[in-house]
Amino acid sequence: MKFYTNLFISLMVLLISKSALANVSQANVTVSPNQTNNFATYTIASTTGNGNTDLNANQDSIIIVFNASTNVPNNISPSLITVNNTTVNTLSVNGQRISIITPVNIAKNGGPFTVVIDAGAKIKNPLTAATYTLQVATSKEPTLVTSNNYTITQSSSTVSAAAVTPNPSVATEAASYGVAFNVGSGGFLSGGTSTITIWFPTGTYIPSGALSGVTVNGTSATANALNDSVVVTTPVNIENSGSVQISFALGTGLKNPTVATSYTLEVKTSSESTDITSESYMISPAGQLSISAITTKPDTVNQSGVFEFEFRTGSTGALTAEQDSITMIFEPNTYLPSGMSTSNVTLSSGGFTDNVYAIEVINNVPTDADTVKIVTPFDIGTSVDVSVTFNSSAGYLNPSVAGNYKLKLRTTNDTQTVESNPFSVFNTTTEVSQAIVTPGVTTT
Repeated sequence: MKFYTNLFISLMVLLISKSALANVSQANVTVSPNQTNNFATYTIASTTGNGNTDLNANQDSIIIVFNASTNVPNNISPSLITVNNTTVNTLSVNGQRISIITPVNIAKNGGPFTVVIDAGAKIKNPLTAATYTLQVATSKEPTLVTSNNYTITQSSSTVSAAAVTPNPSVATEAASYGVAFNVGSGGFLSGGTSTITIWFPTGTYIPSGALSGVTVNGTSATANALNDSVVVTTPVNIENSGSVQISFALGTGLKNPTVATSYTLEVKTSSESTDITSESYMISPAGQLSISAITTKPDTVNQSGVFEFEFRTGSTGALTAEQDSITMIFEPNTYLPSGMSTSNVTLSSGGFTDNVYAIEVINNVPTDADTVKIVTPFDIGTSVDVSVTFNSSAGYLNPSVAGNYKLKLRTTNDTQTVESNPFSVFNTTTEVSQAIVTPGVTTT
């Protein structure tokens, strides 16, 4: 009897031991790049356990479950995944779980398998630098086994240098502000939680505490100010390398510095923590011709649409109807048809709006810097705001190369040419809807 009892116990131990081994091994996970928010290649290496049968090609599956902090897209192309260097034909995605039909046979009892998911699958690393795990199983050994730890470090990418747009850009005046930039390759921002910090230059007046009238990409945002800094919580997701346009309305309460000169500010985000200095922007003295804003819609390369800019005449810059002119000089790669019609260009100021009285386009072939000269249809006073609009039928075409461009301006009575800070034209994959500039002054 004792013999049979011992035999029974031995068989049970053997069965339990075999069952305990009937799981895949603890996977080793390699992530490249292993920085926060980056789309990354995941290499997951494991072996089969002490199961009874092999994994059969085009029949059995490998199951990978990512942690909740990793962003897994709803759809992944099988062509972006390999098992033991063989491209996958079939897979399914359900939340954090990816079930892959193995394209190769994998032996039982320690058969190795390596799953490589290419960065093109758009699996995005977590938002926060930390140590993470994932889980692996197979259809033959369905118990999920937690992998070894892998580390995600803080992204080393940064935001781009911001374009800053006070409007008006005149010293001491209350102004709306636009701050436009792109986040970097690891700069993803999560709506409702991620933040953007802007450090304004000394001399800019910012009301303390909660600010109203702040938007991010056109959506109302929460913003709080302390001394020279404003922290904005983005209300919308910003994808890696995505564009950001932060707007402070005139009623927000910001005021330009009292000293007319060139300024910069700094921007960082909760995902990209390095403060990046903006492009310089000019605060002009009162009484000088100054450009307040430039808008091109759409703002992508080679696109026709509406081009509009606003400026303020100087203290001696009054213009007489049907006599005095406004001259604009565009940078190379901007297309302006020589036969532009007056019916497609309007001028607005002092409550009046009308088509321009006359227009001349000078296509400068040697330098490709085209000039447009318009004659005002009505009197324009000194130190007043003026808007010029080329409608979508005017034939204006954005530059063919993405980048930053400048506009020059002078009038019959403001003869000193002013040059804008850069306005941006983007590749078609970007989402910025507006780029606005503020003026510097040069002499010609």
